[in-house]
Amino acid sequence: MKFLALLPLLVASASATPCGSSQYDMLRWFAMSSPLSQSYHVTGNANPLYTYHENGIFYVVKSASGYPWDVNYFDNSYIYQWATEYNWSDPTSYKAFSSTTTMPWSPRCVTKPAAGVYGTKLATITLSSSPYTIYKSGCSVSSSNNLGYVVNEIWGPTPMTLGGNLPSNALTLTLSYRYSCDSTYNNCRYKETFDLQRSYGLVRWTYYVLQNGQYVQQNQTVFNNLVSGGSPAPYHPCW
Repeated sequence: MKFLALLPLLVASASATPCGSSQYDMLRWFAMSSPLSQSYHVTGNANPLYTYHENGIFYVVKSASGYPWDVNYFDNSYIYQWATEYNWSDPTSYKAFSSTTTMPWSPRCVTKPAAGVYGTKLATITLSSSPYTIYKSGCSVSSSNNLGYVVNEIWGPTPMTLGGNLPSNALTLTLSYRYSCDSTYNNCRYKETFDLQRSYGLVRWTYYVLQNGQYVQQNQTVFNNLVSGGSPAPYHPCW
């Protein structure tokens, strides 16, 4: 596709990074780069994904109407998730970590492995408590909850081919997000993996449940087509 040839120019114009040459800037993997995201988004076997950038925030918008979304923060230290939808069709219903317990997904800067080393663990974050609030229709607080013990790991890089019009054998970093773990950060009841490709952002999401000591896949969404159309402005009437 012709627009793939534009990527080197678009990536070169990305904003400055706090990371050194021996590190990955994880923002460039978690979020579709700007200005690419102003003209394109990804689609796949489910909803589309648009990326909308603001100062210190990037939204992953899941429809052309500006909702639902994931709301993510970043600084020079970490990439964080703050909120995600609760009721897919209601923008006044969502789940959010508090401002003091925003979920740190990943260090902002992650040391690259040695040349030729693939599929290794690059970073680990553990959390002993992960409180969040559910807001139901009308932006009203419904309940306070806690994911309990959480383990977030970054793995890679792994050459990955997902079809569509994304490059073949593209280096991919994976966020492994396990929650509702025991106090030793083992036997986590749930696991989600987020496969991330530089400049494109999220290209595959997989959800697992622990059953008889093994993670059994429950759902998977692939975002493997880059198509024209930049992000709408996120619609969030609650704040």
